[in-house]
Parts: sequence; structure tokens; C-alpha cells
Amino acid sequence: MNKKNRKTNGTGADSPLLRIRGLTKQYKSGGYGGMGAQSLYALKDIDLDLYPGEVLSIIGESGSGKTTLARCILQREKIQSGRIDSIWGTIQRGAPEQHSRQIQGNPLGPDTTISSRDLYRKIQLVPQATQNSLNPWRRVDQLLDPILRRTSGRGNSMQTARDNIQTAKEELMELCGLSPAFLKRYPGELSGGQRQRVLIARALAMEARLIIFDEPVSSLDVSIQARLLNTLLELKEEYGLSYVFITHDLDIAEYISDRMAIIHNSRILESGPVEEIVQHPREEFTRTLLEAGLKKQNWLDSFIS
Repeated sequence: MNKKNRKTNGTGADSPLLRIRGLTKQYKSGGYGGMGAQSLYALKDIDLDLYPGEVLSIIGESGSGKTTLARCILQREKIQSGRIDSIWGTIQRGAPEQHSRQIQGNPLGPDTTISSRDLYRKIQLVPQATQNSLNPWRRVDQLLDPILRRTSGRGNSMQTARDNIQTAKEELMELCGLSPAFLKRYPGELSGGQRQRVLIARALAMEARLIIFDEPVSSLDVSIQARLLNTLLELKEEYGLSYVFITHDLDIAEYISDRMAIIHNSRILESGPVEEIVQHPREEFTRTLLEAGLKKQNWLDSFIS
């Protein structure tokens, strides 16, 4: 896919926004009453950096550990070893005795663990299953109201706050490619692509700095995929956002990403700038993904403008 002139690189910052070192996540399987259970690796010794203003794609098959990695970043899964640090504080650290190598304190910011509440304001998730992520009994404007009361309504009179919130809701809809008329709709009245855009609007309303997208376009028609990807790139540039983009599709990852990491069997096989991996893949698994992407490249290119 030709992505020239459709995206820019990250900010070129020297210091990462997010750093993962030695991350290992295991699950117990089998056994009885805690006896005889086997440890299965969901993630093993993961090292990754995400820089400000950058899109980092995590590419792999189903069951490779992609979504588990996102859940660890969001503090929804506890890690056994390693650590996840950010400019806002430490997100997680494993038990010191489980570390396979020496890992220093947080080099990016405070070496104290950030609370789940504060993390929620900084990092938002746009999941694949959008139908389960929005309250079906509340209109879109009602979903955004409580968030915008904390952001757009601060320090103003009640009427000014209401006006600011309404204006903010309409602007969010337009930024995400939806008419303000969608504010009066319920999630069940929206298509999959429209629900994705509402979730993006919610993340922007939270004033998140990092958004994790878990297979955000896999269930969408190819023409809708192209429009949504372009919207994401425009929002990233306008708001200085950073993205972690989880996908099984290397061709889509190539289009939107600055850097990518290939994950297979719970490990990172290779990572680096998009052009480097696409033009000079080191691993056979990466070459297989590239060949699969070439089969659909011309079809998807026809929708990108």
C-alpha cells in the first residue's frame, strides 16, 4: 500500500512516552486445586518503546498475545516480571525476584505506580467489540456528557458550562467524521464504523494522550476502513496523540504506522521502523505476513485517497 504523503513520522522525540522492559505474563492451565497446573506464556520478555506523536503497530495472529499486551498496559492484567513505565509514572512492575535481568527504575517520570483512575484519563482503549463498549440505553450525547462536564465545564457558570459542553460535543462529532445529528442516536442505531468513531470521540473527550486500538477496522468494509484510518491520522496530527495499533493485517499497519513490532508465540520477533521491516524482514513469519498483504494491496489501494 502506498502511504506516502498520508502520514508523517512521530515527533522525533528522544525520550519515549511509554517503555516496556522484560514484560512476562503467564496463565495457569490444568491441574486440580492448584496442584499440577502448568504455566502458559501469554507474553515473554517483551521490550517495546512508544514515542510521543507516534503510531506503533503490534502485528500478529490471533492468540499471539497482542490483546494481552494491551490489557497489561491498561492495568487490566497483572504481569509476573518486567515493568511498564510512562511519563506519568510506573504502570506496572513485576516481582523483583522474577526478573531475568536487572531492570532499573522509571527513567521517564515518577517511579511511583500511577493509579487506575489517573491512567484511565491518560490512556484510552478503542476495542474491537464496539457493541459491548457503549451503554445501549444511553444516547451518544448522554455518553459524552459526564466526561465533558469534567473538562469543558470546569470553572464556568452553569449556563456557560452547558453551552461549552454542547459545542464540544458537536465539535467532537465533526472531528470524528460524524454529523452532530448522531448525538441523538442510540448505539444500536449506529453501524460498526460509526460506533468506532463515537469511541474515538469519547477518548478525545477524556483528553487522553495515548489511544490503544484493538483491531479497530477488521470488521469494517474496506472503503470504511480507509476513511477511518485517514481520520485517525488527521486527529493524531491535530492533537499530538500517540497510538498503539493492534492488528493482524500488516498492510494496514504499514499504512498507518511509524514503527511496528511483529509478535508470534508470545514473543516479539522483530521491531523497528516500518520501511525497514517491510523492505528487509528478518523473520520467515514476517515474510509470510507481507506476502498475505500483497494479495489484497491493489484492492485496498483503490479506496485510499
